[in-house]
Amino acid sequence: MASPTPATDSAIQAAYAEGRQMGLSIAAVAMSAVAFLSLLGLEKALLALTLALLVLREARPGSQPRNRAKIAAVIAAVYCVCFVTALIVFRAQIAELIQMLQRMG
Repeated sequence: MASPTPATDSAIQAAYAEGRQMGLSIAAVAMSAVAFLSLLGLEKALLALTLALLVLREARPGSQPRNRAKIAAVIAAVYCVCFVTALIVFRAQIAELIQMLQRMG
């Protein structure tokens, strides 16, 4: 059996890397949308941001995975800012809720 030529091997490696980046970018967009739309939690937005940064670090400029990763990063960052803003604005109510829960338990 003949071994693959270097050009073929590098093309396979490039296709593999592109597929990995595409998968990570799709996961980042999905995770950021889920975190933002259903308000499930900050940890999901941070995971989406991490996945997006992994793709941005490796993807070629102008590629589809890079563009999706940018979208995911923006959505996740907006959610993080909204979450922190809500904590600041409603800090008195949150403190009151925590006190009520401590009295109950």
